[in-house]
Amino acid sequence: MTTLNEYQQHNRRLYKPHVRLSEMDAALLDWVLGLAGEVGELAELVKHCVFHGESLNKMIVAKELGDILWYVGATADTLGIKLQDVMELNKAKLDHRHGAVYSDATSADRKSREKAFEKTDEYRDLFFRIMGAKTPSYANVDDPSSILGGNGSGNDGFELKSYRKEEK
Repeated sequence: MTTLNEYQQHNRRLYKPHVRLSEMDAALLDWVLGLAGEVGELAELVKHCVFHGESLNKMIVAKELGDILWYVGATADTLGIKLQDVMELNKAKLDHRHGAVYSDATSADRKSREKAFEKTDEYRDLFFRIMGAKTPSYANVDDPSSILGGNGSGNDGFELKSYRKEEK
C-alpha cells in the first residue's frame, strides 16, 4: 500500500516547471481567478437557497453579478475585446443555434449549428471586428473558422497566441 507521502513524492515527477509571468499573463490570471471566485460566491448563495432553504437576497445576488460583470470587463479589456462585441457575438450565436425559442433539439445539435454559424457573413464580420480587421495576418481570410482549426471547442489557443504577439 502506498502512503500519502509516497504518493506525493511519486507525483512530483509530473509537476510542470513554472515560468515567470508577463504583466499581461499576470493580469489575465488575476481577472479570471477573480471571476471564478465571484461565480463561486454566487453558486454558494444559490446552493444555500435551493438545498438549505435559506432565502435568496436579490441585492446580494445583484452585488455578486456586478462583481462578475466587473471581472468579465477586466478580462475583455486586458485582451482588447469590447463587451459590446461579446454581447453581439453571443446574441448572434444563440439566435443561430435556437432561432426564436429554445428547444432541446436545437441545443442537442449545437455543435453543428455553431459550425454553420461560423460560415455566415454575420460571424465573419464579428470575427474581424473582435480579432482586428486591420491585422495583416487576417486581412485575406475568407473563412475565419479555417484559421481557428483545432478540436472545435472554440478554445484552440489561437486567441492566446494572438494577444501575446501584440504584447511584444
